[in-house]
Amino acid sequence: MIGSSVISVRVLHLMRRVTFDWVFPELCAPYWRFYWNLDGSGFVTIGPAKRELCPHTAYLIPPDTQFSAHGKRLDHFYIHFVLPDDAVFTRTGLYEVTRSDELRPAVQSLADRVLDGSSPLIEDRCTIAAAGLVLSSLSRLPADVTVANVRDPILRDAIRFIADRLDTRLTSEEIAIACRCDERTLRRRFRAELNVTPVQFATRRRLERSCMLLHFTTLAIEEIARQTGFCDRHHFTRAFQRARGTSPAAFRRISDQLIARPGVL
Repeated sequence: MIGSSVISVRVLHLMRRVTFDWVFPELCAPYWRFYWNLDGSGFVTIGPAKRELCPHTAYLIPPDTQFSAHGKRLDHFYIHFVLPDDAVFTRTGLYEVTRSDELRPAVQSLADRVLDGSSPLIEDRCTIAAAGLVLSSLSRLPADVTVANVRDPILRDAIRFIADRLDTRLTSEEIAIACRCDERTLRRRFRAELNVTPVQFATRRRLERSCMLLHFTTLAIEEIARQTGFCDRHHFTRAFQRARGTSPAAFRRISDQLIARPGVL
């Protein structure tokens, strides 16, 4: 179920592909995935649980879900997307979208356009259609699964302030001053609603931004470190490794495989 104020979606990537060998042993990224098999069945493994991705069924995978994917002879369509900066979703996993049959005409139409069309006009229309499809899917999540915006207005201000300064290493004091809030109060509110300190939240967002740059650009790692507020590649690599369990270079290699190989999820 999606909160009424979460109304925008930014589509990062969408594609339809046919693959005969769909094998990715370790996937994890800070964006959402919408997935639909037009033909054939794939499988996703999260921890000890193995789930089949049935044809003509919509699935959503939230950010930072660690999973493996495999299957044979798949005709599949996917969308990578992110929600607004103040959207909150704390549960990872694989979620089947209820009443998927109602989405089938929209998915088929969009999948056909992605497969056949490449003009900028078609791409713009596809992006708009993909955003609508994603919002409809989010609204059909199971009743006990909620995507909502941060309720606290001071936290929303802090999150916007941080989002505008991802190239800067902020302190709690700087964030509190920008929000016209006592630093201790700000810390308490972050802990109560997001279970992190303001600095931890800002660092996490900077690293999420670095993941996007590693995945969707060819910028040098040194430049990505600079654009996300790290003093050099060494400090960036150390923070990235600590947070994500792999190095920026290794994360980029996985991303390169996802983009280059037929069979992206």
